[in-house]
Amino acid sequence: MKYNLHTHTYLCKHAFGSAQEMVEQGLKDGYQIIGISDHIAYPTKNTAFRMEYEEKNSYLEDLKNLKIKYQDKITVLRGFEAEYQRELLYQLVDMFYNNQIDYLILGQHYRNIHKSNTYYGNRLSSRHIKNYVDQCIEAMKTGLFLFVAHPDLFMNSLEYFDENCYDESVRLIKAAIKYDVYLEYNAGGVRYGERLGLYQHEYSYPRLEFWELVKKFDAKVVINSDAHSPLQISDSAYKLACQQAYDLELNIVENIDLKEYNKRVNDFVIEYNKIREQSI
Repeated sequence: MKYNLHTHTYLCKHAFGSAQEMVEQGLKDGYQIIGISDHIAYPTKNTAFRMEYEEKNSYLEDLKNLKIKYQDKITVLRGFEAEYQRELLYQLVDMFYNNQIDYLILGQHYRNIHKSNTYYGNRLSSRHIKNYVDQCIEAMKTGLFLFVAHPDLFMNSLEYFDENCYDESVRLIKAAIKYDVYLEYNAGGVRYGERLGLYQHEYSYPRLEFWELVKKFDAKVVINSDAHSPLQISDSAYKLACQQAYDLELNIVENIDLKEYNKRVNDFVIEYNKIREQSI
């Protein structure tokens, strides 16, 4: 099964191309499944680089129409890349309940989506690294997220893979295994290239030390392009990321288990709404 589940459109303000152009390119590149997963819009004032909240419904309607239009040619999955923030969980649940989305990606870019200075890609203290992993684990427990995008983002500005990075990486990887959530080997980091000044001139992500641990614990891995234009869906960075992941002999998922994922989501949505009704 050839799939690519991490793509962005012009609505996020740092990408190019429409959802339809992404689907057309995916079809041209021979994919069986293409996922459109722009950064989710939040109803409150929040960090930039995402669509406006007023654009959310038109985005979802567009994806619904594309799913129908291309159903005989390619499977179009409707999604969002979202941070996990407990007080906004209702928004994620409601979109599944109303059949507006097929999947969610956990892209935990910010500790607090209301504050841009809480970006996890900045140089982090040990406490903030722990916060990152805590939030990822809490998100994974819900069952709403199909995979964790660039799970090693917290090492984006760190030169050394120290003992704390090791311990927190192990904690995150073990949680992914426990809750059956895939970890993403992200071509976006490969596309950025190696960062000068980092130890051994590694990528900011994917970080070799992290992925060696993923291999050690045999966690399930998906490879995605993190495309910010149609031509990035199968570009040289994506092909190199695929080569790297296979060379590392990671446990790469060839067939996405959407049936099991949908069951997990439905179970959580039913339980969440039951609790919400009781509290009213």
